[in-house]
Amino acid sequence: MLQALIDGVAIDRVLVDREKDTQQIRHLCEEREIPLDEGSTNDLWRMSAAGHVDALALIGRFQTDSMDELMSRGGTIWFFDGVTYSTNLGFAIRAAEVSGAKGVVLNVAKTHEERRTIRRASMRADRFIPVIYSSTEEILQCAKQHKLTIISAEDVGDRAPWDVDMSNDVLLVVGAEREGVSQATLDASDYIVKLPMDGFVPSYNLQVAVSVLTVEALKQRMFNVVSTTCGMLDHDIARSHKHYYHGAFELDDIELGEHSLMRLGNVIVPNSSYGEIIEDVLTPVLE
Repeated sequence: MLQALIDGVAIDRVLVDREKDTQQIRHLCEEREIPLDEGSTNDLWRMSAAGHVDALALIGRFQTDSMDELMSRGGTIWFFDGVTYSTNLGFAIRAAEVSGAKGVVLNVAKTHEERRTIRRASMRADRFIPVIYSSTEEILQCAKQHKLTIISAEDVGDRAPWDVDMSNDVLLVVGAEREGVSQATLDASDYIVKLPMDGFVPSYNLQVAVSVLTVEALKQRMFNVVSTTCGMLDHDIARSHKHYYHGAFELDDIELGEHSLMRLGNVIVPNSSYGEIIEDVLTPVLE
């Protein structure tokens, strides 16, 4: 991380552990005008693929307050149309960032305190993705100007999400649970998709709609295969070849991580007992 700053590697944002001595990194960021945020030790540990680190660099993301600049870059952009519940908005923004979206646009005014609630619920995902407040008219006009395909999820849709191409530059729209997507947005949409429902309750929770569209867009844009855990079979395979150990619920996850151990409830799993062994067993089968 430090060497990358010294070498002049293009870095969009830096996150440092507020409890660690990172003065040299802070000084270099200031010199190069790289935005810097502070986080907790646990915050950085969760984001790092290398365990405990003092600093992380964000590459390949950009921040902007300009609707025009955001839309001009294309990719996947989310529009949460008329969504007012701040906690729901925070969860949705977090899902958008995790999935690699380029930005989020909102058409509901929020007070300073409401925006703080949104940030907390999103795990401060707005550090890493643009979140822009605007009007419905400006959002739709800008999307059309930059030739984004507008795809809205609503119960009047005439096709499923997987029947629409989401692999290009798209504006994905989800509305509030009660009012749904506004008529103005529906009229401007290139496609209106409907999530399959087979029950009596008239709509899914906002997070379900966001999750369905997120996974479908990811599948189309990034993967030929989506692999997910089943929560049991993987551990059955691992325990057939390696050892798990009895522990306690109260054990400290960070301290365990420092000893190359993981905790599943009160079960302790050495890193060497999971991961590579499953690949070794399953790779020949899949081949």
